[in-house]
Amino acid sequence: MNIAIISPDLKFSEKGIERINHSVPNIKIVELGELYNSEIDVVVVDDSPFRELSCFPNLKAVFSASAGVDNLLSESGLSSIPIVRLTSADMISLMQEYVTYQVIKIHRQFNEIEQLQKNRSWVWYPPASAANTCTVLILGLGQLGVASAKMLQMLGFKVSGWSSSKKSIDGVLCEYGIDSFEKLLPDTNILVCLLPLTQSTKNILNGSIFNKLSHGASIINVSRGGCLNEIDLINAIDCGQISSATLDVFVNEPLPKESKLWDHPKINITPHLAAYPESDSFID
Repeated sequence: MNIAIISPDLKFSEKGIERINHSVPNIKIVELGELYNSEIDVVVVDDSPFRELSCFPNLKAVFSASAGVDNLLSESGLSSIPIVRLTSADMISLMQEYVTYQVIKIHRQFNEIEQLQKNRSWVWYPPASAANTCTVLILGLGQLGVASAKMLQMLGFKVSGWSSSKKSIDGVLCEYGIDSFEKLLPDTNILVCLLPLTQSTKNILNGSIFNKLSHGASIINVSRGGCLNEIDLINAIDCGQISSATLDVFVNEPLPKESKLWDHPKINITPHLAAYPESDSFID
């Protein structure tokens, strides 16, 4: 079996390839162009557009190193080819770290406190209430969502979760199905989106949803930019319904320099870095 790596940022080390060959001796891992396209059985891709996959006539499977596979699902000619999403222990850990850091930063008002230093202003902020007074809603209870929910729960936060199918996590209020989604919103202080981008989740974070959240709630989006209506978010922040947002993903990436998101004082931007592990971590 020949596996082609077609991502410029995804590289297995020589030691990693040796480990794969030791476990499965008949596998050959190559970079794009080392073999004829007709000789490739499997490709490993990341988060970039995948227009070139149609040029592999004998493709039997696609491995995605990205948490989202929406680009692949929209790729013509792949409807009958299995798509396998790769998730590793360090990818889960990286997402836990990112979500936990951002939740604590919002809960403890560290954004506002850091601004004081920039302004050379000594203003005493009373300590925030304990974590058990803050409810965090996790949208999307796949491996990354469940791991993030458990970490926040361990730190004392009240955690609820929603997914399209039934899930169960000890100590976490879990709901599923579109009809139960909105019932969780009024008690939510921080909403974390880890949903895949599908037809049903496109623009799921919109003005109507923001208005149903508790007043002054915050948004963290680490899923896909298409899950969030950016204009509705800005409007909700400007009117005070949403107090802040942390965005790691965007409809257009890289985020255009003219985007209003860059300069908004209550929106924190990170460049799609929440969880992208080392290639060799997928081998274990």
